[in-house]
Amino acid sequence: MALGVDTDRPVNTVMWTILDTWWTGNPNTPTFVGRYFGPATSSHLWQPGESNVPAAQASDAPQYVLPLQAPGLAGSAFTVSQTVPGPNGFANGQLHAGQICDAIVAALESGDLSPSANSGVIRVYLDVEPQGLALSTEYWNGWASYIYNDVHIYTDPVSGAKKPLQLWQPCIYCSLPLNTGPGSPSSYGPDTGVVAALSPANSVAAPCYGFYFSRGASLGASDPTFRINPQTATETALQSIMTTNFPSWPQPDMDGRTFMNVHFVMWQYDLDRNFGDGTVDHVDLDVTNEPSQQAPTDFMLRMP
Repeated sequence: MALGVDTDRPVNTVMWTILDTWWTGNPNTPTFVGRYFGPATSSHLWQPGESNVPAAQASDAPQYVLPLQAPGLAGSAFTVSQTVPGPNGFANGQLHAGQICDAIVAALESGDLSPSANSGVIRVYLDVEPQGLALSTEYWNGWASYIYNDVHIYTDPVSGAKKPLQLWQPCIYCSLPLNTGPGSPSSYGPDTGVVAALSPANSVAAPCYGFYFSRGASLGASDPTFRINPQTATETALQSIMTTNFPSWPQPDMDGRTFMNVHFVMWQYDLDRNFGDGTVDHVDLDVTNEPSQQAPTDFMLRMP
């Protein structure tokens, strides 16, 4: 497991030492930070140079970056384009995937970021918001096929050599509605809009390589499953909730059989938490769910 955060501020402006004082669980130092790349929003967007964390904050700052496609505002043309079916939806997905990949490659070429430790394999997450968004299968297929099949070539900023990065894995970040997972009523699965896009009738959806679920512990008052104190939550407590309630989701083929089991690899377990460093924006808290033989940062970007 590894802990992470999402924040609206550039990494090099966050008071990480204060966060680590507030965050009294174990461990309390974030390993990674979620950042948007690509079009549609300036919020949480990766900024050139933000990996240059001041020395006084460096030991408490995250060292890895989890890349997500930035969402559009609800009802915006960008968000609506994710619901378009047919060839136009596929073209929209290809276009947006190309934009996020170009933004990641630009960060690699500038030296702000480095490839993952896992032979350059990177998980890239499509942010599907708002909850219930009717994501089209064609958009997903266009986006996912571009992420997976394109050969991403960047110029190494040190050697000047052209280097290929292949087999990036398309994943999905979405909300976690109540009781939509397989099995008992206490199991949880992906948002209904995502389920529909990945379960088309009489066609095939591109495979999803992992889910990153958002369901804050602050919702515990209405759902006791998530009634934990985010400030003091330990790895043991978080892992217990994930193991008990978040089973893999069987992505079906066109005949309704299991095409592949999609595992959830990340949980955003608290939302909009103010940790007291005097700023007006808040942070979200994340935790990974990886097999013990696999480092949770193997599929992330690295900061120098």
